[in-house]
Amino acid sequence: MNNNNNNYLTLEYIFITSMLIALSGMILIYAVSYYFAYDGFSLVEGSFIQLIIFMITLLSTSALLFLSLKKYTAVTAIKYIKKRYYVGGIFLLTAVFIFLIDVFMHAVVDQTLSVRYAEMMMFVSKHYHQPMGKSMEQISRIPFVVQNALIIIAGLLFGNVLSVVLFNRYQKEKSSNKLQIIS
Repeated sequence: MNNNNNNYLTLEYIFITSMLIALSGMILIYAVSYYFAYDGFSLVEGSFIQLIIFMITLLSTSALLFLSLKKYTAVTAIKYIKKRYYVGGIFLLTAVFIFLIDVFMHAVVDQTLSVRYAEMMMFVSKHYHQPMGKSMEQISRIPFVVQNALIIIAGLLFGNVLSVVLFNRYQKEKSSNKLQIIS
């Protein structure tokens, strides 16, 4: 019975961390994107939006996952699962939450961001004589974050790796400081 409670507590940490990463990342991504799309994406804004989305995803994921790992390992009542399963679960659940938030935003709240982003992509493709292959109507029906799915998944993946590396370094520093204090 106690083992099941520990598993539920681990799942709770995974769920809460994934939800926080998805919400914070999506709020920042939408804030920057709507700011850029307010008057239509310029060529410079359109060029940098993917880099900005990647950096937002990377930084929010690595910071929040580092804090989650720190808090998770500090709780003594949990029978810990391996870090790779914990981080992998957070990666998958965060990707699902981001997709669901984006589909909700696109279907219920507003579709103008997808349309303006698709217009900017069509302008760039015509400007550089690179046909996109799909019409703007088809592209604009795709939710904004789904249009940038590869960038977001890469940001999540690198953010997870960065947070684990930072957390491992933090644990080594913490244990070496304890050893110095005892000596």
